[in-house]
Amino acid sequence: MNPDRGLSGPHLARLLGEWRASGPAYASLARALRLLVLDGRLPLRTRLPGERELAEALGVSRTTAAAAYAALREEGFLVSRRGAGSWTRLPADARPAPAPGPAASED
Repeated sequence: MNPDRGLSGPHLARLLGEWRASGPAYASLARALRLLVLDGRLPLRTRLPGERELAEALGVSRTTAAAAYAALREEGFLVSRRGAGSWTRLPADARPAPAPGPAASED
C-alpha cells in the first residue's frame, strides 16, 4: 500500500470488513477506522478516500462517513485539508513514549 497515493473506497471497505456494531453507524465506523490505525493495518500518513467515495463503498450515507471522519479528527486520528484530503495520524497522547535516557546513578 502506497500511503502517498492513498486508499480507494473499495480497498478501505475490504480492510474494514464487518465494521457495523450496535449504536450509531458513524461511531462504529470511527471505532473500526481507529482500530485499523492503532493495530498498524492502516499505516500513518495514509490518505483516506473522500467521504462520498467511502460512503458509496460501504453503502452508507455521506453524513455517516462525514461524522466518522469528524470524530476521528476530533480525537486526533485524522488530519484533513479542504480540497486535499484526509490522512491518518496518531494523537499526541497516543504516540509511544520516548525511550528513557540512561538512568542517573546516585552518588
